Amino acid sequence: MLNTNTILVIDHHPLTLDGYIASILKITNNVYNFSFLKAINCLQGYKIISESYIENKPIDALLLDIDLLPYLEKNIFCGGDLALFFKEKFPNSKVIFITSVKEGIKLDKIIETVKPAGLLHKLDLDALILKSLFKKIVRNNTCYLTSSIVQAIEDYNKHQFSFDIKDIEIIDLIEKGIKTKNLPNYLGIKLSAIEKRKAKIKLQVIGKKCNDKELIAQLKKLKFI
Repeated sequence: MLNTNTILVIDHHPLTLDGYIASILKITNNVYNFSFLKAINCLQGYKIISESYIENKPIDALLLDIDLLPYLEKNIFCGGDLALFFKEKFPNSKVIFITSVKEGIKLDKIIETVKPAGLLHKLDLDALILKSLFKKIVRNNTCYLTSSIVQAIEDYNKHQFSFDIKDIEIIDLIEKGIKTKNLPNYLGIKLSAIEKRKAKIKLQVIGKKCNDKELIAQLKKLKFI
């Protein structure tokens, strides 16, 4: 990542973006000639990745949050989806998540599908963590996890269910208060398919029919979300 120096940074807070860039420059002591690209949502990120690919201008690393405003036209619903698109275009580049997401179920799927070089929780973040991250991801291909991420995944694994990525997205949207009738706008699948998935999720978690509030309450009790 440190040889060709182009990093795309995506977070919905512009001040956070600038903070990450300043921290990277500080911890590397300006030794590397970094070039930074910035975006605040999936739409902007998608366009930058696409244009860079078309113009044959490689992006060496993607640093982003999981929770980003979606780009529904391209079925990019979160930072995880955008990271998969990025890796499709730049398979040898690194992906690093810095996020406030605490749900072990979501974090586990990000690791499984994206296989990032790093997954950091914002609460854990400091200069020492960033410096350690840079050293580790340059030297090897293992995924660097901070302590809050590790704990969330351990809590999730205590109550393993057979959820796939769409199930996780449904749970996330339900928790955010999105009504069932509006879920197809976010998920790109039919309402009938969503309703079947919801029924299976509730059966696994509760063991019987229940409403959305009861489902979310139980998942929180199990520390899934």
